[in-house]
Amino acid sequence: MVTTARYPADRPVDHPYRRFAEQHAFRLGSLDVNRRLPLPVPAPVLSGLAERARAAYLPAYRIETFTRVPDALLAPLCACMSRVESDAPSGELEWEEEALTPERLRGFAELDEHVGRLRITSVAREAESGEVVGYTELFIIGGTTKALQSGTFVVSEHRGHRLGLGLKVANLVALQAHRPDAVEIFSINNAENTWMVAVNEELGFEPVELVGQFYRQLP
Repeated sequence: MVTTARYPADRPVDHPYRRFAEQHAFRLGSLDVNRRLPLPVPAPVLSGLAERARAAYLPAYRIETFTRVPDALLAPLCACMSRVESDAPSGELEWEEEALTPERLRGFAELDEHVGRLRITSVAREAESGEVVGYTELFIIGGTTKALQSGTFVVSEHRGHRLGLGLKVANLVALQAHRPDAVEIFSINNAENTWMVAVNEELGFEPVELVGQFYRQLP
């Protein structure tokens, strides 16, 4: 059994939420950090970060950004997204691969339209094969000014080329173009994911709370 508790970053050990969980035989299995980035990020800052990323990933990779992912990319994007749970750092918790399908992703897109949610997705593709090797997505609901980072991932075989930075910058540029009224964005990363934490810090994200994932083994 896995449950989640959010508590202030300056109370990592003694906050009542954590003490309550541990008193009921739950163990902290994984620790995430929720970070906030005030918007807008100045265009010169984003341009400089984008150039830094392109210097590392071009010409071997390219990054594309969509407000609705084309049907032709749904299957390869599913293959990439399905690896997140099993490949990303998760502390003591072990997760199986997801079983995402193009039909499920289309369903998400239809739900976005129904509730007035803008979802921005950037994908990294290997130039030679066209394979989707990384992605990031965020969303913001119409009428609100807070954007939420949904996920960022680069498959292990293609890491080390600043694709994570390039993906996030591309999404930020698109968000500020589509929703210039957005005032902040929140992103949650596992505390052990030092690579993605470094990307977020480079972008200017600052910690606001801890997100502990507690688990209990059931008989």
